[in-house]
Amino acid sequence: MDIKNQSRENNVIFFGLETTPDMKPDECWNIITNCLKQRMQIENLFIDRAHILGRTAKPPIIVKFPRSYDRAKIFVRVHKLRNTPISIAQDFARETREARKELNAFRKSQNFQGERTPCTYKAHLTYLKMGK
Repeated sequence: MDIKNQSRENNVIFFGLETTPDMKPDECWNIITNCLKQRMQIENLFIDRAHILGRTAKPPIIVKFPRSYDRAKIFVRVHKLRNTPISIAQDFARETREARKELNAFRKSQNFQGERTPCTYKAHLTYLKMGK
């Protein structure tokens, strides 16, 4: 699973953009660069490739950013997408996505109201019950 995730490390998935199932890669590239420039105020990122994922009515776009600091810039400014239909996620292997989903459900069940507990990649959860 780590090898699969390592090969996906450079990928970022953009959801909620105006896409169609028959979009070409150069159209995806234009949509992504416009989104980064207009919504997130980020320019001059190196995009290796961009294309749609799947055949749904508005498929997400997967983008490969080979430079780690380009990905870091995006995730630092992801708050600028709040209250918009656009969201961004790292690309993980199916097994990792399922494990993270279980972990997030557990975290939410254990949180007190108002607490925030971020889940980062390679998360390890140790749960200690009081009195044991």
